[in-house]
Amino acid sequence: MFNKSDSHDENMSIQCALDEWNAARTRFNTATEPEMIELAIFQMQSAQKRFVYLVKEKGISQRSILV
Repeated sequence: MFNKSDSHDENMSIQCALDEWNAARTRFNTATEPEMIELAIFQMQSAQKRFVYLVKEKGISQRSILV
C-alpha cells in the first residue's frame, strides 16, 4: 500500500487515520440514538479530513490507498 522508502511512522499515521475513519463509519452504521449518530458523523468527518491531509502531505494518490 505504501512506498517502502516512506518512513514507518508516516505510514502508521496514515494507516491509523484510515482505521479511525473506518471505525467511525462502523459507529455511524450501528448508531440508533440521534446524539450518537451526530457524534459518529462528526468523527467520520474529522477522521476523513485527517486522512486526506496526511495523504496530500505525502503526495500519495488517495485512490491507490483506498482501492
